[in-house]
Amino acid sequence: MRRTASLFLAFLAPLLICSCGKKQPSGEKAAVTKAAETSPRTTVRAHSPALPGAENADYQEGSLKVRVSAADNRKESAKESPAFDHSNVVILERTKNMPETADTGGRKSPLKKSQIHRLKLWTARPPGSLAARLSSKNADKIIQWHPKLVLSGTSGVRLPDAAVSPDKSLLAFVETVGEEQGVCGSRIIALDTHTWTIPVLYLLPEDRIHKLTFIGDTGKIAALSTVKSEDGETLNRLLVFDLQTGGTTASCNLAYSPSRITADAVSGLVYVTESQSPSVRIYNPENLKKNLKTIRSAGIDPAIAFADQGRTLVLATAGLLEFRKTSDFRPLSSQALPDNLIPQEILVPDASLCLIVPPKLAMGDGICILNGSVRRFGNNCGGILADSFEPDTFFALMSRKGEIVQFALPTLEKKSSIIPEDITPKKPGDPVRIFSIPHARCLAVLDSSGNFYLLYRDMNGRKWQKELLFSPQKG
Repeated sequence: MRRTASLFLAFLAPLLICSCGKKQPSGEKAAVTKAAETSPRTTVRAHSPALPGAENADYQEGSLKVRVSAADNRKESAKESPAFDHSNVVILERTKNMPETADTGGRKSPLKKSQIHRLKLWTARPPGSLAARLSSKNADKIIQWHPKLVLSGTSGVRLPDAAVSPDKSLLAFVETVGEEQGVCGSRIIALDTHTWTIPVLYLLPEDRIHKLTFIGDTGKIAALSTVKSEDGETLNRLLVFDLQTGGTTASCNLAYSPSRITADAVSGLVYVTESQSPSVRIYNPENLKKNLKTIRSAGIDPAIAFADQGRTLVLATAGLLEFRKTSDFRPLSSQALPDNLIPQEILVPDASLCLIVPPKLAMGDGICILNGSVRRFGNNCGGILADSFEPDTFFALMSRKGEIVQFALPTLEKKSSIIPEDITPKKPGDPVRIFSIPHARCLAVLDSSGNFYLLYRDMNGRKWQKELLFSPQKG
């Protein structure tokens, strides 16, 4: 019997030795460890702390904690939160003496002139800017985020909207989380346009946000979302979210289907248009229980802008451009527009100049109105306008290959052309959001594939170059 037992142990010994080894990290810990080991710019000690914020409950999945807004204070908040996927969010601890911008950390070799020129994209925050006020929120953290590439159902990234603050110091992205059909929430990601880092990131588990806008320099955003009622009915909702506290400060259900949302940077009032209707409702973001005023434009679903330092409201609809006073919303004047123009976006560089482009699928020219005269620019505009960090110019998206064209003012001469897909690193995807960032002298571009990059001129001021900041992460 002893001999049989000895032979049995001798047979098992190699198997036991082979099955033993170093235990591998699992779940989020593995993702954090991998990010720390492969990061080309920084050396960090990885962990998964909770994001600081308001006095809200944390939602925890695995080893990663993500701040969840509980400002609704509904009874449902006591229930178990749905299991959202946070694998595309990594939080690292910043070590001592680590530079805040990851781009320059750890370099030992001398920089080339082109690299020195590129570093001008990183700038100091002005005191009092929105980015400066958020910079202390996670000063000891490095928050990394990539849009998740969803391959099931309708494949692609789920980034319904992005907006820039009036002082151009902060960008806000919205990412839809949860199931395509089922429980959905939203992630709000703020990006500092001086350091190109993420100061805060929040999860709203109940709201599927599809439009947002900054409310002046208050640090708050207004958003349109859909939520599910207790009986499963889909409700339209308007909410105000504070990026500094991480809480929803006001919200109301809407009895209509909203289309657009914008805010007057001076007064802070929020304007919401109704889909397929001329109605424009104006709200006080401090109290959304009842809209302050409802006005009716000359056509349905108007594009909205502001002029004369917020004193004039500009409404663009098919066939007519309207000007109203923002103090009492009385009509001031109007301007006829071409009958075949469907305004998608409007830009008002000054009181005497308006730029309007049609939707991408309309395949139409842009319209420039200067001192009452109507002129055309571009061919097959792509529905996007952006002001410029260079004087007397503006940018417009063309439908051909996602081309971004810079036009001179007032001549409307084509000054330069950018096809982002042709610039290294080459990434496919048409631009869907274009923001001009004056302090970095660049364009910040989000494309349809979830790539986000900066476009800037080379040191000779001739060719356009690209700095890729993030790309989508496969789910």
